[in-house]
Amino acid sequence: MLVNRREHVWRNPAVPINVGLRHARGDFVLVMSPETIHVTNVPRVLSERAAEPDGGLAIGKICWCQRRVVEEKGAAAAFDETEPKRFYGSVCAPRAAFEAVRGYNESNKSWGCDDDNMRARLMLYGLKLKYTPIARAIHPLEVGEVNHNRIRQRDKTSVERESLTCPVTPVVNGEDWGREFDEIVYESEGAPRL
Repeated sequence: MLVNRREHVWRNPAVPINVGLRHARGDFVLVMSPETIHVTNVPRVLSERAAEPDGGLAIGKICWCQRRVVEEKGAAAAFDETEPKRFYGSVCAPRAAFEAVRGYNESNKSWGCDDDNMRARLMLYGLKLKYTPIARAIHPLEVGEVNHNRIRQRDKTSVERESLTCPVTPVVNGEDWGREFDEIVYESEGAPRL
């Protein structure tokens, strides 16, 4: 477990995700929001798909659903009944590929497009995108909360969105990417590795 003791404003998650990427030990890395509810065994499904002989970038399917609906109906029923569902939000690829493209784009200071940018850059790097519909997840919404992705996308100008969703090079950031903090407060030797 890594701890950041440096104060910062509420920000795009690229920097802390990159710290995690820098400390990852397995051959594959799965990136998804910590509040995500797994409907199926997303880590197993995506890591197996990314490890297939032809390599690749495995991406699962997600929907945004009120937490109370998940609690009332269960994750599987809530997922089945909620629209829209998108291939988004859970990305698994070789750790070496994340390192080669220098992680998530730390110059993206506002919310949105961080996963889009990473997928596009990993594809520019040469990974094949593997849609994996059996990897199902829910991003839970609290009472009164709406699908924040649409709101965040509107916060960006069309030029910002295009520069992030259609990058021209796979590599971003300097050599020091993912090094904003590095204090390890807990480490398990027997932890499973993707």
